[in-house]
Amino acid sequence: MTNEEKTRLLDSISSLEKEVEVAQQNLKDASAQRAYAEEAENQILAEVKSLVTLIEIRRKRLGLHADDPSAKSKEQPRLPLETPLQGSSSHAADGPDEDHSGEEVSKVNWIFNFVAGNGPRGAMPPEVARAASTAGVSMHPNYPYTALRKLVERGVLVKRRGRYYKNPA
Repeated sequence: MTNEEKTRLLDSISSLEKEVEVAQQNLKDASAQRAYAEEAENQILAEVKSLVTLIEIRRKRLGLHADDPSAKSKEQPRLPLETPLQGSSSHAADGPDEDHSGEEVSKVNWIFNFVAGNGPRGAMPPEVARAASTAGVSMHPNYPYTALRKLVERGVLVKRRGRYYKNPA
């Protein structure tokens, strides 16, 4: 192999190494954008779930159901809401709302669904209080702290660095 061929190969390797650096930076940027988009998606999903829950609560209070022709809005989105605490004897003391059919709409379940809907971002008690206020779910300012603590004690949420997350177990 001649010196000229060696020089060409070394130049080629150097050029490829620079392309690898650029590609690695592009990968890092794309990963950051994906994480940001996932966080935004989780926040929007939590908002949608909260709004759907609020619509259902208000319809139940009025005695309306989705198939009721007197219901003003058509084709509301229906999301399955997780209710890991239904049947829990202690959630009745947490201040659930009761509708005409006897079903309970628990504020603790609403808080759980909000935190779970935030996915890897989790939530802090002030965020829960703001979201509840925005969604029209009334609660005492200290209630999110108490409810989140109880959810951690029950093992459905975990607390890390002041934020609460759905327990993956």
